[in-house]
Amino acid sequence: MKKGIFLFFLLGLMSYGKEISLDSMLNDLDEKSYEKQIYEVQKKINSDKERYYKLDDFNGVDTSVTSNYSNREDAFETTGRVQYGPLYFEGTRNYNSEDEAVYGIEKSLKDLIYSGSKNQLKQLQYTKEIDRIDYEKNLETQKIDLLNLYKEYKNGELEIEIKKSGIEKLRVEEKKMKKSHELGAVARIELESIQYSIKNMQLEIEVLKRNLSKLKEKFKYDFGIDIGDDTLKAITPPAKDFTLYVDGYGKKDIELLEYQKMKTQESIKYLNYDNKMPEVTLGVEHSTKYDENRVVLKFSKKLFDLNIDLENEKDNLIQQEINLKQKINEREGEKLQILNNYDNYVKEYELNKNSAELELSKYNIKKLEYSLGKSDYVEVMEYFNSYINYEVAKEKAKNNLNGYIYEIMIRGEK
Repeated sequence: MKKGIFLFFLLGLMSYGKEISLDSMLNDLDEKSYEKQIYEVQKKINSDKERYYKLDDFNGVDTSVTSNYSNREDAFETTGRVQYGPLYFEGTRNYNSEDEAVYGIEKSLKDLIYSGSKNQLKQLQYTKEIDRIDYEKNLETQKIDLLNLYKEYKNGELEIEIKKSGIEKLRVEEKKMKKSHELGAVARIELESIQYSIKNMQLEIEVLKRNLSKLKEKFKYDFGIDIGDDTLKAITPPAKDFTLYVDGYGKKDIELLEYQKMKTQESIKYLNYDNKMPEVTLGVEHSTKYDENRVVLKFSKKLFDLNIDLENEKDNLIQQEINLKQKINEREGEKLQILNNYDNYVKEYELNKNSAELELSKYNIKKLEYSLGKSDYVEVMEYFNSYINYEVAKEKAKNNLNGYIYEIMIRGEK
């Protein structure tokens, strides 16, 4: 709830007029969701890192000053050093002898070939893609939450519309039945059968309205959307073959694992290089005190050590390869389940559609039988109520089917 309240104040209320469509809500979520706000901050973090790693050795000027007492010179000696990248200047002041100034250049050949900063820049490219996919997956989850709330609200609206229509039909019948009852042509129970059906549907409508009122508040707090007294448009996915949406399902999950694997491979590549390549530093400097040029060569190599970072990354890579293979196989199974679910949604809609048509026919037949004196009106109302229930079930099934298509569209979009 706290996150919802935060979003409410962050975005303000998005107001709509008359009818609201699911597409308009999803588009607003693309542009104004808190997930996008978080992603923009993450992109700024990555941009700062990129700028930092590109500076490499040139990130600021290193300065140092040391002072010590020399027994040989019987004096204090102070040395100051300033270095910018590979360039440095070093000055030494001795109180009993001539000062010395040394300037030169030095560079690690190991870093020149493949530095830690270069490695971080390469890994950062994968990090950017991983962050992008994480953002898309988080936004996808929020869109599914919005879709489910929209679908639930729309189901309530559909039921209210059908039952209001049913009440209107019964009001017409009630007027006729009242006149017949006043004339003594029908029993009171037959009039009451209509009146109680009307009362029951009115009660159900009142409960549904209260439920919709609560769902309106959820739209406000969870997504910053103010519905007001407006209605929601029917969920109408584009008329495309459903299997086209299924093909894109789960691609982001596979893509995310692939980028994570590539990032680990890049890390292993550098750690292998860093582990095998010795530290070789080559430098050239000039001393003003002795008026001489010097060549400096430094060499170091750690032997017989266990690089735990390298071993850990190798183990991580093995796990990532297993996870990737598993996810690829699971995705194929999930796609088959999606097709099964789709068929079940279609079946549910068709069954309720057929049942609604059948119950309407039964109701009309019972009305005819009643007019011929072959049945009472209590039976007529039983078939009418059954027809209304199947009509509600049919419209909800259609709404749920279209909502499921939309869900797969959202999960499969790039």
